[in-house]
Amino acid sequence: MADKVITVTLPEEVAAELVRCFTKVYGYQATINDEANPESPEAFTQRKFLEYGLEVVNAVKVDEAKAEAAAALAKVTGEGITIQ
Repeated sequence: MADKVITVTLPEEVAAELVRCFTKVYGYQATINDEANPESPEAFTQRKFLEYGLEVVNAVKVDEAKAEAAAALAKVTGEGITIQ
């Protein structure tokens, strides 16, 4: 399967606020061991944004798998089952 590129264009002030908030919440450090961080705040934000998106996708897939498993078990047992 080919990679899909998703581009998000934001107004400058929104992008700056996104970078400010992501770097604050996710603990960006401008220096590491007294050296400049080679990852820019913008690259850090982009990486964290992608990680967050993938966490959402994985959470939805887990919920869907649980629902499918519960439905399959209910067919076998005839009882409603909740999978935590």
